[in-house]
Amino acid sequence: MNSDKEIKQWQIDRNLHLQPVNHRNEIQNILEEVFEIMGYEAYFDKDGNKIDIPRQMADKILFEYYDATAIKPEKVVDGLNDIRVYGTGYQMKMGYDPEKTILETLMEINDRTGKYDPYRDWE
Repeated sequence: MNSDKEIKQWQIDRNLHLQPVNHRNEIQNILEEVFEIMGYEAYFDKDGNKIDIPRQMADKILFEYYDATAIKPEKVVDGLNDIRVYGTGYQMKMGYDPEKTILETLMEINDRTGKYDPYRDWE
């Protein structure tokens, strides 16, 4: 099985593909990953409270700039595919094989549990 099929199957196995689209949350997740690429990390303070710098930074950007009326599905798909192309090239420039790195990521996330429950009250 190739990585695309494995990613799709991972989503299906957890019913994640059944979740309603929440553009703000999806964009927040992508922004958090970008801030992690830039070296920002979550940490725990001396009292054990999680300080999630990437999430805080993503929240600030979304608060300032997010406009749900500007979301167009064709632009979302184009942008996500552009990110994928740039990400592949970025990894290759650093000497990594993107197919191997995605398979490593899949092995890591395969250990995560939980499924989407469409009957759960999410609000």
